[in-house]
Amino acid sequence: SPKNPEQKIIKRVIALEGDIVRTMGHKNRYVKVPRGHMWVEGDHHGHSFDSNSFGP
Repeated sequence: SPKNPEQKIIKRVIALEGDIVRTMGHKNRYVKVPRGHMWVEGDHHGHSFDSNSFGP
């Protein structure tokens, strides 16, 4: 978890570096995933702590 590196989270990888993602609830509607990062999302979009919350 970005808030607690000792806590593991399991999410689906939605996009890899260079991909453009249409986000759900993130401050930007579209995000280009930076080099060395990925975009992850949980299955329950309204209740998931994922890249829509903390970014790529």
